Amino acid sequence: MRWVFAVALALAGCVDLAEDRAKNEAKIGRRAAHGLTVAAQDGLARVRTLEPGRLVLWAQAPGLTLDLDAEAAGEWVLEVRNVLPDALLTGVAATPEPRDLPTHKAWRLTLPAGRSRVDLASPRAAGAEPFRVIAFADTQEALDEAGDFFASMAAQRDIHFGLVSGDLTDMGFTDEIELFQTQMEVLPFPLFCTLGNHELGESSTAPAFHRYFGRANVSFAYRGARFTLVDSGSASLAPSVYRKLAGWLAAGRDQFHLFMTHMPPMST
Repeated sequence: MRWVFAVALALAGCVDLAEDRAKNEAKIGRRAAHGLTVAAQDGLARVRTLEPGRLVLWAQAPGLTLDLDAEAAGEWVLEVRNVLPDALLTGVAATPEPRDLPTHKAWRLTLPAGRSRVDLASPRAAGAEPFRVIAFADTQEALDEAGDFFASMAAQRDIHFGLVSGDLTDMGFTDEIELFQTQMEVLPFPLFCTLGNHELGESSTAPAFHRYFGRANVSFAYRGARFTLVDSGSASLAPSVYRKLAGWLAAGRDQFHLFMTHMPPMST
């Protein structure tokens, strides 16, 4: 009985950590500063930078819808990283600006005062024809030497995007997350990731993963299919995530639905 009680307490602690992490990530995707309020629908983008005239996002899905509220009319540069190379921006007057990486795109926007909605999507997202993705996990302590692995992925043909189900890093420290991001730069397609237990070495409730890549619990539709990535880094799903997952499963019931998480989640 003591053993059962101890296990129950441990699982309860894991659930608490997972829920605290879910509460923290619920804030991701919104920011207000310098006369502009930004909200990425469903939290599918991390606001990396919001400074006068410049907004930088990291995408966690192939397509984004952004609600922008400007105090005054003016020009802004919107940069979106980790995006499909052929993604197009619609909704406001926008002029593309060059960037060095195919997965980094930027536009100069003319925003009116008040609210605007812009959409970012690839023309390939329409329809329901077959397409190819890459899925992997557990680069962990091999990340320093993973250049050949990333180069091999980059050489694959006709990949739309990649999915990573956790343990990108050994301990989840900021320098490791930055190294993973650097390794990604050889890829001609974006990677959408969730975290694993190895991302929680820096913090179990506010990991560096959140600061760089955004939410670890995301779901999106693409080309007639649904993809869901869920954080089970504490060997448990947060109760609030379970509730979201029910809606995501319902949304993908009548289509191909790929669900990815790091560990089989346990709950009390």
